Amino acid sequence: MSNLKVESFYKLISSFSKSKNLKKNIFILEIGCGNGNLTNYFYKKGNNCIGIDVEFKYGPFVESLFSKGLIKLIYQEGNNRKDIHKKNLNYLWPCRNNSIDLAFSSSVIEHILNLEEFISENSRVLKKGGYCIHYFPSRSSLLEAHIGIPFGGIFINKIYYRIMISLGLCKKNYSNFIDAYSYMKKSTNYVSKTVLINLFDKYDLKFVNESNDLIIKYMGPKCTKFLSNSKIICWLFGILRSRILIFKKK
Repeated sequence: MSNLKVESFYKLISSFSKSKNLKKNIFILEIGCGNGNLTNYFYKKGNNCIGIDVEFKYGPFVESLFSKGLIKLIYQEGNNRKDIHKKNLNYLWPCRNNSIDLAFSSSVIEHILNLEEFISENSRVLKKGGYCIHYFPSRSSLLEAHIGIPFGGIFINKIYYRIMISLGLCKKNYSNFIDAYSYMKKSTNYVSKTVLINLFDKYDLKFVNESNDLIIKYMGPKCTKFLSNSKIICWLFGILRSRILIFKKK
């Protein structure tokens, strides 16, 4: 996560916390912390927080954060994220029951294969009345977020990918349609908003709202912030770009 995105996402989470009148000393969890840049930013700002992931990406703060217990590995079968399958009986977040006030993820949930276990862990670690926020790209995004192919999240097809890539309509690191297709089949798990809401509800996490206005206001260019007040624009943004879903522990 770039420094600009780190700062923007911090502002987004902080704005949400204030809107819900959450206390300043709440305990925050970053799900899928990657290289720990965002967790480190929260920590430097004086927040009680930890980050978790099945494996860490390279970053300047990883070693220091890990030694301080500010980032922790998720317990699971295997050695990395590729080893997590739809059923993983040993999947467990390194957090106590009912210990987290606010949990969030950024561009994580669309990669989760063991979705029910992931959601179950959201519920287990959250305090009653606690919130979880999940920011992720839409399957129907104009440009699929990972491979850059137009509507590549909808049309996961080798022939379609081959045509798009031959036209240069993809990210530079996906010049081979087989690689792009393999990535989408093995590393993404897009599900509908309705499915997510029903699954979260199954584990006592009530859907609060879809707050795409927060993305436009804090993650986009300054010149587009005024669009966050338009319900139609926010709705279209959720379909054609990315969305934020917010849930509350019952």
